[in-house]
Amino acid sequence: MQSSPRQFASVVSLRLPRCAGLSRFVCLLIFVLNAVPRVAALGILVPAYFSPAAGGYWSVLNQAADRVPLVAIMNPNNGPSVSVNSNYTLAVGALRKAGGRVIGYVYSSYAARPLTEVKADIDRYHAFYSIDGFFVDEMTNDSDVSHLAY
Repeated sequence: MQSSPRQFASVVSLRLPRCAGLSRFVCLLIFVLNAVPRVAALGILVPAYFSPAAGGYWSVLNQAADRVPLVAIMNPNNGPSVSVNSNYTLAVGALRKAGGRVIGYVYSSYAARPLTEVKADIDRYHAFYSIDGFFVDEMTNDSDVSHLAY
């Protein structure tokens, strides 16, 4: 049994604008592409725990950030250190200019480190560098209510 185009159209119930030939194909293609759900691009999270000296691995990150969403975790000295490191300032700026994002490493010692020290590290990162967020490492995975402050 063969169905007529009119019957098929009523079953599918597509309401396309009146088009002919190639125009009809283009209209259908636009309709289909708009109906397909968009998928977010996968990205890369890089623990960039290496020197930001010129010509090093941070330069490679800059090249990669131009092609794929990239977030680098910076870690000058198991945290932001006590003073600005000009090499990191340049590296962070270059990576952000290349389209990458940079977050600062902060350790918590499984909630044993005083929260005031964790906050002080975060404040130093803000004062020293233009970063996009933080990676708080060594978080607990227990149900101890006292750890909720983290």
